[in-house]
Amino acid sequence: AGWRAERLASAAAFMDSPFFIEGVTRWMASPRSEDTEKILSRFRADQKYSHYSEVWLVDAGGQVRLSLSSHPGPLHAEVAQALALAVRERQPVLTDLHVGADGQPPHLSAVAPLFALNGETTEPLGAVILQINAQQFLYPLIQSWPKPSPSAETLLVRRDGEDVLFLNDLRHQKSTALALRIPLSREEVPAV
Repeated sequence: AGWRAERLASAAAFMDSPFFIEGVTRWMASPRSEDTEKILSRFRADQKYSHYSEVWLVDAGGQVRLSLSSHPGPLHAEVAQALALAVRERQPVLTDLHVGADGQPPHLSAVAPLFALNGETTEPLGAVILQINAQQFLYPLIQSWPKPSPSAETLLVRRDGEDVLFLNDLRHQKSTALALRIPLSREEVPAV
């Protein structure tokens, strides 16, 4: 819960920074190299100190306009849905764990909607998307155990249709994260 709250707070910091929003508003209207570098500098600091694997700036339509790795492709469906929810709710949103089509490891994203001030009203400007590689912190956290044990493990699972989907690798079976499914009919399996 603490880890999740930290990710949402990190995203909210972008939303609550009038200087950042002013810079993004100016850059969206007329991209200039000095503004680009200022935005990327902020992204690099967040990547370094908060350990994000990627940071994107997207416009209100969800098109990636700027990123640390020059990500050219469209947003993952999971992230696009979170973006719509974040804009509608006017607050940061975390996606569920998912894998990208381009072979990315399991990850989740914190989506921070940005709103431009237009006179008395605010309108959606875009969002900052902070991608979190689950293998960097989340998986090691849940795979640790207070005392040595040959069999104990923590499982993250969710219902996915008529199956249980394992969200992390099993201790004695690798490459199961977001790949291993067990039918809900197998009630003898603890994950079910």
